[in-house]
Amino acid sequence: MGQYFSEGNSFQGRTVLKKIYCENSLEPRGLTLLEVLVALTVISAVSLISFRVVSELTQVHTRSQREELRQKSVFNLNRLLKADFQSYNYYSKQHFFDNFFFDGEKLELPGGITWKLESGELHREKRNQKKNSRTLVVLEGVNALRISLWLNGVFVSYNTVNKKDLIDSNTFGIEVEIIKKSNNVIRQVFRIRGFV
Repeated sequence: MGQYFSEGNSFQGRTVLKKIYCENSLEPRGLTLLEVLVALTVISAVSLISFRVVSELTQVHTRSQREELRQKSVFNLNRLLKADFQSYNYYSKQHFFDNFFFDGEKLELPGGITWKLESGELHREKRNQKKNSRTLVVLEGVNALRISLWLNGVFVSYNTVNKKDLIDSNTFGIEVEIIKKSNNVIRQVFRIRGFV
């Protein structure tokens, strides 16, 4: 649609109107193919960036959940080991060493508590007087379990210690090392006081 205007001269009393097309008129002209392609390119770039941000946030959330579970399992491991070994304070030395056994994959403690390494998982089993047992998977991804005992001011491997020397010593401690598949080592030392 063009705009009409009067030229100002008249022909036999009528004003002659000429239709002149104005470039600046507000009538819709439509979009060119180039404009559509540019708009689609911008929209796809924004969508791609948004998708990458969302996927990265999802990955970060998943990694943080895995790390949280790993930290909880290490915390529970330390808490249970500490509770197990502190329960032997004011215990008979002879009774403790008669019921303390370690073979490289299994640690048996007095009172029916057993720590076992099976298929890369560290299990804790507790038996009560009725011989019922409860097994708990404490830590996954474990390669090895090592026990050292405190004797004459140093820790020595469980296999090389004479039980009589331990019974005669004044202080007694146990070092527990758990080697994970990632070669991380979790080490805890427990000093048992007050043997009678």
